[in-house]
Amino acid sequence: QTVRRTTSATNTVTPVLQLDSESSGTPANGIGVSLEMAVETAAGNTEIGVVLEAVTTDVTSASEDFDFVVKTMAAGATAAERMRVKSDGSVNASEFRVTN
Repeated sequence: QTVRRTTSATNTVTPVLQLDSESSGTPANGIGVSLEMAVETAAGNTEIGVVLEAVTTDVTSASEDFDFVVKTMAAGATAAERMRVKSDGSVNASEFRVTN
């Protein structure tokens, strides 16, 4: 399936897809939205292998902060946080390896 948006923009990034999450309660730090990617790993068995999250760390009006979280599945366990890009631009990773 392709999602396409045509605009007249030639030198800027244009939003193509927006995921919204709203609460009927009062939003608090930790509220967010995720995109889960699942694959059939055996007949009739689908596993969520990757989760991308936008998570709030501050919901104060006019000073909201969001972190970008990447979760992956390993050894059949529930997808767990492997990397976090914090609102200040710093990156935390559960393991940091450089390979050639």
